[in-house]
Amino acid sequence: REVSADIVFLQEVGGEEHLRELQRDLKAEGTEYASAETLQGPDDMRCVSVLSRRPWTALTKHRRVEFKRKGVDGNDVVELVRRGVLEVEWQTPAGPLVVFGVHLKSPLVERTDTLSPADRRALEAQAVRELARKRMEPRPGVNWMLVGDCNDTPDSRTLRLLTKRGETEMLRLIPVRDSRGETWTFHHATSESYARVDYLLAAPGLWGRVREGRGTIQDNPALTGASDHRLSWVALEW
Repeated sequence: REVSADIVFLQEVGGEEHLRELQRDLKAEGTEYASAETLQGPDDMRCVSVLSRRPWTALTKHRRVEFKRKGVDGNDVVELVRRGVLEVEWQTPAGPLVVFGVHLKSPLVERTDTLSPADRRALEAQAVRELARKRMEPRPGVNWMLVGDCNDTPDSRTLRLLTKRGETEMLRLIPVRDSRGETWTFHHATSESYARVDYLLAAPGLWGRVREGRGTIQDNPALTGASDHRLSWVALEW
């Protein structure tokens, strides 16, 4: 209600029925999002979703985003980015805007996994970057972004792989802060730690359209009861 955003990307939605329930609840409270869609990737428990007041012109569900890793026998093993990638396009006065919604591997160790969470997350980041590059390279000049829970810090290998390909800058981190100037988006209660792991990343051509050159972290105390993450948002000027 405070932000009243035109477009909202969400992570860890339980599925289509949960998104529809949220959509109905928001409408009952006076905030209507006419368009809503969920991507159910290989991980069908934690979906990436989008709500929009503006009708989109295209929506692509990338369920099978592949990457290769070495197996225990030394041979290549093909795996998938577990939450997939949700690609949505809107028309603006300055032409198309494309947004890729993501949710990368968490730090939790899974008993059956031979890859460390950090290594898997880095491979997912590289696969997501290459998908975005292949989708956007044939469309020079089109504004685009990548948003979501990357489960890693700004100085991490994950973020370097997302934002750069070799020496080529593909995306820039939009600075965000709350009303007190703090930049954390995630609170881990057990370790009593705070970190920024949720990002709004903009292609260089879009940078000049970011209002005041930064975004905002919503720090209403009531939100802490809803999630261990805090909402980040940005206003774009056309």
